[in-house]
Amino acid sequence: MGHSPSTADLPAFLAEVVQPWIDVVKVAPAGMGQDVMRVAAEAVVGLQERVEMTADLESVIADARLASDELGIGLDREDFDPSKPRADALAALNALITLLPEARPNERAKGLGLGW
Repeated sequence: MGHSPSTADLPAFLAEVVQPWIDVVKVAPAGMGQDVMRVAAEAVVGLQERVEMTADLESVIADARLASDELGIGLDREDFDPSKPRADALAALNALITLLPEARPNERAKGLGLGW
């Protein structure tokens, strides 16, 4: 399945947003595709609402969301082998986690005291 993404080096708030996404991508079984897509969508919204977006960050978020959605769609189909789509989604999440340490809180997050 490849290297599992780790949030250990992320600020706590970012880890709390991204970890459920990683967890569901890693373990979601057949028939749970809607859950994968819902958790991915919630994480994306959480990041967009709190992080100052850059073009690079928007791109890796979109890539991770697309890979997760492809996994989710597949999990709801019969006779689907999730190995490659799961590995692709985890790789996309790794790319996201690589960029997140450079992320800065947006004005809304600062206003809520969520600076890191």
